[in-house]
Formats: sequence, C-alpha cells, structure tokens
Amino acid sequence: DGNRVLPFRTALMGAAECEVGKDAEGRALHVPVQPISISYVGLNGVPMGRENRPLFAWYGDMDLVPHLWEAVKTGPFDAVVEFHAPLTVDVAGDRKALAAMTEAIVRAGQARALAGLYWDTPHTKPVRRFGRPGKLAKAPA
Repeated sequence: DGNRVLPFRTALMGAAECEVGKDAEGRALHVPVQPISISYVGLNGVPMGRENRPLFAWYGDMDLVPHLWEAVKTGPFDAVVEFHAPLTVDVAGDRKALAAMTEAIVRAGQARALAGLYWDTPHTKPVRRFGRPGKLAKAPA
C-alpha cells in the first residue's frame, strides 16, 4: 500500500544464483541484484499522507499499466528513488539470505524517505516532481 514493504519472494532470487564467470582466483561470479527503494512522498506539492500512498504503490495482482495511468491522472507527485549498492549471493550466501538482505535494505530506504531523510544518503537521486515537466522539488532547508 506504499506505507510498508511486503516480504520478498525468495524464488524470484533464483536467477541471482546463476554463474556469470570466474574471478582471477577461479571463484564463481554470480548475477548482481540491484536493490532500489521507490517511495512516494508528495502529492500536488504537499507531503503525501498514508491515505494517498495506495494510489501510487503497485502491489499484489494489479495490472501495471492501468494502475500507472490512474496514478498519473491523480496529479503531480514527488517520488524518492534510492539506488542501493548491488549485492550477489557471494555476499549473502544463498538466495534466501539475499532476499532477506535486499528486503531489509529496501525497507530501510523507504523508512528514510517517508521520514524525510532522503537527502542524507549518497545513492539517492534528487526528488523529481512528476506530472509537471521541468519542475524539481527543492531540498529541505
């Protein structure tokens, strides 16, 4: 619903167990996974409350395109997109541990964004207002 992160499905991390080569010492290299937090923080230029986040969050068995269209029609919105450091099963150990690690990282990113702390992280992109081309949100004072 945009207010919390749902549990990650470990089966979806199965592709991360595929080997993509060997390092200089002959150890297997695996597919990297890029955790990304996307948080909706504003609507029509004001902070977004809990009641409006479900209009933008995509979850469950929703059809993506119709849902996105409805979100765009709602009005200009602010989103925080945080790209976290990539991970592999080499770091985590297995796909289940990788799913748990990425879930915790994404959940922490969302918590920072919803608390207004998104300017304090090195991998966070500036907040961009969607729906009004060319208008950027300003950093908090």
